[in-house]
Amino acid sequence: YEGIGVYLEAQETRWVVSSPITGAPAELAGVRARDVIARVDGREIGGLALEDVQKLLRGKAGTTVRVTINRPGTAEPLEFDITRAVINI
Repeated sequence: YEGIGVYLEAQETRWVVSSPITGAPAELAGVRARDVIARVDGREIGGLALEDVQKLLRGKAGTTVRVTINRPGTAEPLEFDITRAVINI
């Protein structure tokens, strides 16, 4: 598929990165396990279904998506502009 390359898990109404895929755009951008994805392209994703979150993160390789992360131990949200790529699992 084409996207940023993360495994997600639901924790209450939040989407948490269980792990980035090794070598995928998310990992290369600095996304880490336990990061909480708060927004995708400015849209709040808390409470969305997994398939809806995947639709926002996936897209044509070469396109960019802005992901806002809340990282445990970091006071301010982090912004990542991640260029999607072909992800081979």
